[in-house]
Amino acid sequence: MPELKDIYELIANAELKVREHNFEESINVYLETVKLIEEFESKNKGFDQVEDVKTAIELLKIDIESKVWELQQLNLRAKTPAAKPDNVAAVKNPMTTTESPQTFVENVLNLVRSKTELKPGASVHDLETGIAAETTQLLRGLSWVDQQRSKEYEARIEELCTENKQLTTQIHKLKERWDSLVESARQKRNQQND
Repeated sequence: MPELKDIYELIANAELKVREHNFEESINVYLETVKLIEEFESKNKGFDQVEDVKTAIELLKIDIESKVWELQQLNLRAKTPAAKPDNVAAVKNPMTTTESPQTFVENVLNLVRSKTELKPGASVHDLETGIAAETTQLLRGLSWVDQQRSKEYEARIEELCTENKQLTTQIHKLKERWDSLVESARQKRNQQND
């Protein structure tokens, strides 16, 4: 039966593959992670009743699927002979951290263990409250990541709009020049005919 530890280890492994620019292998590991998450959900039906946990797992799957799509696009660009190297470098790593993937997994595992071990005198209500608080914190973290990603996309859209304006201006100037050349040629032809 898959555990959260296994899922986070796969995510860390996939991110390591991304850092090594091994996009195909990273895509495979992320897809394996999605399968493991779905298996984890099917084995732990109790999570369906806790809305925050269910939402957090769904957001994790959506995030992984979007990473797979981005990696497929990067992989496609890398295989295209006309791909510019600065396009690949412009894509930022979604998780910029100095920790190694193994340290990250250990930190998550220790946090989960510390929060889920039954402490003497702790009631089920206390545990549920603690889990709800941690889930809320996780959702806030996911929301922050979503906001950061949204800001990056907005900056990219703004950059593309500026580039579009420049190209439109350039097209307009070239069209004016073309019209001027056509008119000049027409006048020369009329002068030769006269």
